[in-house]
Amino acid sequence: MSEAEGSATGEVPRAGTWFPNGATSRVVLIGASTFASKDLPDIPAVRNNLEDLKAAFLHPRYGLFADTQPEHCTVLGLDEKQVLDQRAVGGALAKARAAADDLLLVYYTGHGLIGDDSKLHLALEHTDPEQTGFTALPLSVLQRELAGARAAARVLVLDCCFSGRAVDAMGANHLLAPVPPPTRGVYVLTSTSANSLSMARKGHRNSIFTGALLQALAQPEPLSLSDVYQFVRHTQRVLEVAEPQTGGIGDAHRVALVRGPVPAGPPPVPPRWWRLSRRRSASRWLRGGVLVALTGAGVFGYASLDSGTAEPEAKPTPSATRPTRPSEARQPRPAERPTGEKPYATRKLTVVLNKTKRTPEGVLVGVNGLVGDIYHNGSKSAFGGGQGQIGGSSAVRSDDGKGANTSGLVSFFVDTSARGCKAHGVSIGESTVVPGPAREWTKVLVVGVTPKVPGTDEMGATFEVTQGEGPAPEGDKTCA
Repeated sequence: MSEAEGSATGEVPRAGTWFPNGATSRVVLIGASTFASKDLPDIPAVRNNLEDLKAAFLHPRYGLFADTQPEHCTVLGLDEKQVLDQRAVGGALAKARAAADDLLLVYYTGHGLIGDDSKLHLALEHTDPEQTGFTALPLSVLQRELAGARAAARVLVLDCCFSGRAVDAMGANHLLAPVPPPTRGVYVLTSTSANSLSMARKGHRNSIFTGALLQALAQPEPLSLSDVYQFVRHTQRVLEVAEPQTGGIGDAHRVALVRGPVPAGPPPVPPRWWRLSRRRSASRWLRGGVLVALTGAGVFGYASLDSGTAEPEAKPTPSATRPTRPSEARQPRPAERPTGEKPYATRKLTVVLNKTKRTPEGVLVGVNGLVGDIYHNGSKSAFGGGQGQIGGSSAVRSDDGKGANTSGLVSFFVDTSARGCKAHGVSIGESTVVPGPAREWTKVLVVGVTPKVPGTDEMGATFEVTQGEGPAPEGDKTCA
């Protein structure tokens, strides 16, 4: 049958959206939310991801399996009595592969691990990060099952750290290239790149990627997979996290997973991107103090985002004539600031990695990445973490007064009453300048970095924040 006439099982317009036939399609949802290993933190959002995607596929009106058996959507990871291991996953995949003629979709959510072979492995309930080859699910298993399927469209969706490795591993020149009998297409969609973390926000129902995916499925008109990718990509860009990746061959990018809007939770995009802060991940950092070591044996991560640690501010007296703005958004009026060309406020802030702090004048500073080296009595130690683009080729040393010198680079963001700014790879002793209206300016100088902020067990950076009016000083790093 020609493409214009459609496939024998699904609706496939020549230049339109491909609506698979639920009766001859199969979906396997796999999620690992709890782990026996103490080195793998639990991910509460995983269970919600599974429940919400299952509800979308089984939606009574618009779901792919609305008119078919619910067993066509297999979910592994919700039944606490069922062991989530390689045997359980392999059995479910084999059964779905044998039954799917139109669409075979496999989805995984959980921890992504890099094994000794530098390849991606998917964590299961009893995975040991030091023995990924024996206790985790290798990506090659999914490759093999999808490659052997006769389904017209074969789709893999991964929501885990380092999942972008699947795009190259399953591309047109690899195992999923068309094999007899002829196939219509293969599509891979991943939550992040090959060397980046996937994110879940603390207190939110879904991970960022799956939350955006669910929002895409809730749109008034059904979106093809290529449109879903664009939707998720935009969402993750707004949230300042690593972007999703995609790849494929053939027509599978035109597949629609639903036939209309399905319910979804709150959108994952907050009103303003700088309200987020990133918690340190479990990634290893190279001793050189600049790059993340992502390819060593057993490296893993699934970072979480929380609401930050903005310093408390005095509550303003409510106005009797207009609504009061939230204290977090309130900034001092220009009339309250001294005029002239002298700096009117200089504050020192020590900000924990992946947290934020605000000066009394309302300038918010957040740290999303740092690295540092400490030289002491002939020895050297390195530290670092976060999701910022560290960059840079040199770092200035700063004497901490205890016989040790520290060098470091910081990535941070600044929010003033006038604008927001992001600065990458700023060395100790360097600064960035944020211009404002009416000849106002804010200068943020990196004073130092430390592996342990007093009163915490977290890394952090110290800044000197100066605000003034008149000719703006020059900064060492551009405000982007």
